[in-house]
Amino acid sequence: MLAEQKDGTFCSGSLDTYTYEEIFHGETAQEISNVWANEGLAGCADCGFQAYCGADPIFNHATQGDMYGYRPTNGYCQKNMEIIRYLFERMNNDKQVADIFRSWISRKHYQL
Repeated sequence: MLAEQKDGTFCSGSLDTYTYEEIFHGETAQEISNVWANEGLAGCADCGFQAYCGADPIFNHATQGDMYGYRPTNGYCQKNMEIIRYLFERMNNDKQVADIFRSWISRKHYQL
């Protein structure tokens, strides 16, 4: 969608013009690789929900003007934190919900 708006920030090159190395190891790929994982982002690296979340450099660029973004005013962060809080609350307050969630990550299948 950004490209349709004439925003080529994430364009890494044309397959018929650039080599594999230029596309996947070029400047654009390097910039994206610095912000695609939340483990190294300020405000994410020390967040209690970090293991359940992620980073969205495209959303950050589109809404905040750069790939890095700013967590305190980041809509992606706020939305994910509320979803994660809600899921933990449901698990803590309803054994049936907790059993269903656990069945998704174990070999034990939940029976309704």
